[in-house]
Amino acid sequence: TEASSQCSGGIPAAEVQGFLDAHNSFRRSISAGTYVAKGKLMPAASPAIPDLTYDCSIEA
Repeated sequence: TEASSQCSGGIPAAEVQGFLDAHNSFRRSISAGTYVAKGKLMPAASPAIPDLTYDCSIEA
């Protein structure tokens, strides 16, 4: 999900997008059942974990 570059709170859009990309990648691996914790493959999430989106109002 692309971060809005129209937020006025001062957080650069590239920084927001980097956070979203990293966090959503982690969430997708958990959701798909490809995440390994303590040497064990974790089961897939059911229902699937949705991607996060950015809300400019949290910058205020």
